[in-house]
Amino acid sequence: MKLLELRPVLIFTLLLLGVLYLAYLLSLPKDAVFFSGDGGLKYLMSRQFLRGNVSPDLVFPSASGGGELWKKGLYPFGAPFVYDINNWKIVSFSLYFPLASVPFLAAMGWRGLYVLPAAGVIFAWIWMILCCHAARICTTAVCAVFVSIIFASPLTLYGGME
Repeated sequence: MKLLELRPVLIFTLLLLGVLYLAYLLSLPKDAVFFSGDGGLKYLMSRQFLRGNVSPDLVFPSASGGGELWKKGLYPFGAPFVYDINNWKIVSFSLYFPLASVPFLAAMGWRGLYVLPAAGVIFAWIWMILCCHAARICTTAVCAVFVSIIFASPLTLYGGME
């Protein structure tokens, strides 16, 4: 069997291994605890949008007396994640991700926030394969690049954490 005949099998096998590795990374977070500081805010914004409040102002229920403490400067979020602009708590990231995540949040709970980043990583892998195929790069080089991107670069890790 020629090496070129093995190419689709090798590439599919590596893609499958990458998806399994990504699934493993996605299984690690527990109880809606997010790695990055803005992950929790994206969750709060998505929940706010799910409740029907589609506003750039971050509004979430506080414990009794919490609002007064927040007015005294003890608001739980600050720069660079949230800015107080005209008494609105404005998040520093685009609202498109929380908006696009609402259907996944409704269907899967907090784990729904991981759907778009994971899908983006898989899309990047497939795009890389298609580009290598179009450039007629040899199978060995494609496999080496693909293994490096999946297992040795932060791309897969970033797709597995919010």
